[in-house]
Amino acid sequence: MARAQDYSLTTFMTQLRLVGLPALVVFQSECSPTWRDLRPSIEQIAKKYPSKVEIRLLDSTDCAQLASEMHVWIVPTILFVKGGREVRRTEGSLPFERMEAMVVQLFVPVSLYIDS
Repeated sequence: MARAQDYSLTTFMTQLRLVGLPALVVFQSECSPTWRDLRPSIEQIAKKYPSKVEIRLLDSTDCAQLASEMHVWIVPTILFVKGGREVRRTEGSLPFERMEAMVVQLFVPVSLYIDS
């Protein structure tokens, strides 16, 4: 089985598309203080939207080639991927409320309920 660092950009994005869920692809480094601040927000998103969003955590050192192909130069970087295509990206820390708003806006279908 291939490891993430062995994937080409095309293979990685195809794999995400085949999962069938939108994804947060997080390039991070365990030694980054910004990542330590961001990690609880990512974990909250994973718990709150388990069947709505796929979360992929990638170590930027282990996946340096993929990071380079995806033009990731800052860690942490969060890529919002839908249908195998990047639709948005953020770099650095992000408060949970803002991240959740982005996830809901980009990934969570809104159901309309009309009170009769």
